[in-house]
Amino acid sequence: MAGKITLDLTDDNDILVSVGILKDLPILQVSKMTISNWINDGLPYDMQGKRRTFPISKAIKWLIEHGKIDVSTEILDEIDRTELPPDLRDKLASAELKEFKLQKEKGLLIDRDEVERKGFEIGKKLKDNLKTIPIRLSDELANLNDVHTIRSRLEDEVNKILEDITKDIESAV
Repeated sequence: MAGKITLDLTDDNDILVSVGILKDLPILQVSKMTISNWINDGLPYDMQGKRRTFPISKAIKWLIEHGKIDVSTEILDEIDRTELPPDLRDKLASAELKEFKLQKEKGLLIDRDEVERKGFEIGKKLKDNLKTIPIRLSDELANLNDVHTIRSRLEDEVNKILEDITKDIESAV
């Protein structure tokens, strides 16, 4: 990413772009006719001789304010929102909150506290299961003389515990 787009209306040195560049911006991808219609609706531009140029910051601000750029697009990650009017910032925040609630309802988002609680429970279960291996296997291991057999049996037990924990993690997601 190239950094934030600053929508500073006091900047007299705003980057000027042609109709061709403006219409092909990744956030727009529109026709020259659409740009002409927007000019009629008030899209800000400057005249350079007989050619129209568009101060990019003012143009993007106008496009957002007039609903020409979908506020749910990735452009929001690159815009310095402090330069937007308060009512538009409120609309963006409200739209994002609705989106988060919808994603949570669909099961696409999980509450942070719930994740931490589940993580703690799973970690505690893992710790408890590992700590009880000596108690559970003491009689069995006491009857074994071969170190390799003992090691193999312990590895099997740890693998079983890890498989169970993995299932717990998968079901928690």
